[in-house]
Amino acid sequence: MKYHLQIYYQNKDGGWGLHIEGPSTMFGTAMSYVTLRLLGEDTDSGDGAMQNARMWILDRGGATSIPSWGKLWLAVSVCIVKNLLTEKFYYIVSLLKKQKLVRDI
Repeated sequence: MKYHLQIYYQNKDGGWGLHIEGPSTMFGTAMSYVTLRLLGEDTDSGDGAMQNARMWILDRGGATSIPSWGKLWLAVSVCIVKNLLTEKFYYIVSLLKKQKLVRDI
C-alpha cells in the first residue's frame, strides 16, 4: 500500500488528489502523508515522496489550511492512535504488575 501511494498515486508536484487522476489538494495530500506516517514511513523515506509531500503542504500554508472536514479526520486519526497507544500502555503495565515489576499506579 505504501509503495502504491508513493509511486503510482502521487502527482508530479508532490501532492495527492481526492482520486487517482485528480489534481493535488490539501486534503488528499495531508491525509495521504498522515496515512504513510501511520504505516511507518519516515519523513525522509520513500525515494523523495515524503519530502515532496511535506514541501507541497508547507508551500501552501501547512495542514491548517485543510478544509474543516479534513481537520476532523486528522483529529480522529490522532485520537485513534492515542487510544491504541494508551490501551497498549495499560496492557504492558498490567503484565508488569503480574510479574511484580512495577507498583500500582
